[in-house]
Amino acid sequence: MADHAPATADLPPGPIPRLTPVEAALIAETCSRGEVIWIRPPDEPRHHAAWHVWHDDGLALVYGVGEQMLPLLSGEVEVIARAKETGARLVTFVAHARTLTPRTEEWESAAAELIAHRLNAADPAGARERWASGGLVTALRPLWLVRSGNGEDDTGSGAQPPARGPATTLTRRPYHLGGRRRRGRRRER
Repeated sequence: MADHAPATADLPPGPIPRLTPVEAALIAETCSRGEVIWIRPPDEPRHHAAWHVWHDDGLALVYGVGEQMLPLLSGEVEVIARAKETGARLVTFVAHARTLTPRTEEWESAAAELIAHRLNAADPAGARERWASGGLVTALRPLWLVRSGNGEDDTGSGAQPPARGPATTLTRRPYHLGGRRRRGRRRER
C-alpha cells in the first residue's frame, strides 16, 4: 500500500512540520535559552545576528525602523542557534519566516512577548505603536534540522571573515597607549 500525502484541506495553515519531537525539543530548548540567533536568507551571502524570543513553538523577532536592521525575511531561512554559555553552535535549522500583520491577534501576542523581553528599550510604552507603523514583527517556524551538536575536536567552527566595510579592520591591530604587554604585567603584580 502506497503512502498518500494528506489533502491540502486537511493541513493546518502554514508549512508542514518535518521535525521529530526530539528535534523540536532540542530547537526549543536552545532557542529559548539564548537571546541571539544567526539568520541567513537564501539570497544573502552571510548570516545576520538577530535578537529574538521563543514564542508559540517558534521564534518571534522585530526589525526595521528604530530596531535591529535585517534583510527582509520571508520564506525559508537558515537559522543558527548557539549556546549562551560558550557560544558553540548547537543547532542549525531551516525555518519558515512569515511577517505578521499588525494589530491581528497573532501579532499582538508576539509583540507582547517581545516587549516583555526587550532590554534597554528607549520607549517601551510606544514600542507597540512604533512596530505597527514602521517595524516588522516576524514569526519563524522551524521546518527541519540541518545539523546539531558541538561536533568533534577537528570540526571547523564555521566562522567566516567579517564583511568588508568602512568599520572593518583586516590589517594590523590598532595601536594601544601603553602597549598590550605592560597591561598584562600590571595584572600580575
